[in-house]
Amino acid sequence: MKYAIISDIHSNLEALETVMPEIEKHKPDKLVCLGDIVGYGPNPNETIDIIRKNADIVVPGNHEQSICNIKAGITYFLRDYNEYATEALIWTMKNLTKENLEFIDKLISEGYTKEENKIIFAHSTPFLTEEMNYIHGPIHAQIHFFNDKERKFNYCFVGHTHRPKIYEEKNKKRINKSIEIKKKNKLRKRALIVAPSIGQPRDGNNKTGFMIFDSSTNILEYKRMNYDFKTTQDKMKFAGLPTYLVERLEFGR
Repeated sequence: MKYAIISDIHSNLEALETVMPEIEKHKPDKLVCLGDIVGYGPNPNETIDIIRKNADIVVPGNHEQSICNIKAGITYFLRDYNEYATEALIWTMKNLTKENLEFIDKLISEGYTKEENKIIFAHSTPFLTEEMNYIHGPIHAQIHFFNDKERKFNYCFVGHTHRPKIYEEKNKKRINKSIEIKKKNKLRKRALIVAPSIGQPRDGNNKTGFMIFDSSTNILEYKRMNYDFKTTQDKMKFAGLPTYLVERLEFGR
């Protein structure tokens, strides 16, 4: 099975429209979206529409979770966000169509993880995903994935940090530190992979990105592409979204 894996689109239409034709060239069997379709950017409805039409597997991210909470009048969780993210979330909530709000509700109701072929797909962590913890290093990877021996998942794909990484099991007692991701990677028997962000990279590289994983060969391909972030920035300025969120797209931070 060949999977195309995307994550953290964050309402960035230009980035998503750049990668979709490239993904099609790989002829994946399934397109997987690891959540955070919305938030930060200026085109929440358009990006959701593309995912609804094209994705085969979709899990909700913390921004979808937050939209549902705001809709329900629950706001205490906003203390976990900085002022810029909070402003963007409220703007997003006000601008989403009824149909797309219902789609987000449906995502949450269907659960925070999807499992297939000994692979688990989640936004933040493979287990207790709804808590939206981060995997920032090998210790977190060990806690959230490699300690679990009963479910026997071979691979886990997550997003959330916007910083692509691979963590592999070296032996039954330890894992490798995060390894450099190459254009083509042959994965070990067990690995946790953090996908790049489509719409808001934070690894110092402003290019959009996605992954292709072939479960029959365990080959992971890693792709980064230039996109027209200046158009996205202009749209954000016109919408009145925070300047900080506008500027960070240029620097990939």
